[in-house]
Amino acid sequence: MSGETKEQLFEDIRHKICAMSSEACILNEDIAAEYNRWIANSWKQEMVPTEINNMGQRDMYYALPYSESFKQWLRKNN
Repeated sequence: MSGETKEQLFEDIRHKICAMSSEACILNEDIAAEYNRWIANSWKQEMVPTEINNMGQRDMYYALPYSESFKQWLRKNN
C-alpha cells in the first residue's frame, strides 16, 4: 500500500483492514506503531493495546493480532 502522505496511507490501511474484517498486521514495525498510535489518537485512547481483546477494539481497525480468548469468543459466537 502507499499514500501521498502518511495520513492518506493510514486512511488506506484502515479501509483495507475494514474490508478484510479479520486480523491484520503491518510488516514494517515503525509504520505499524505509527498507524496504531494514529488509530488510538483518532478514538481518543491513551494507550495502544498489544492485541485485540474485544469487538470494540476490533472495530477501531487496529493492525494488531487477536488475543486467543477473543479468537475463541469469535469461534463460539459466529
